[in-house]
Amino acid sequence: MIATEIKAGEASVKFSDKNALSYCEVLPLLRLPERQLQFERFLDVAEPPPA
Repeated sequence: MIATEIKAGEASVKFSDKNALSYCEVLPLLRLPERQLQFERFLDVAEPPPA
């Protein structure tokens, strides 16, 4: 499955528990702040305007 994702160009960081990253040695390389910003912008666009 991982090989299929890489071949398809999928390179997202996926984790279910933030604590799993506590001992990650390459945390800056994951670019999590950029991913969070993308997610927040997506939510802003997806939310309907207030009535």
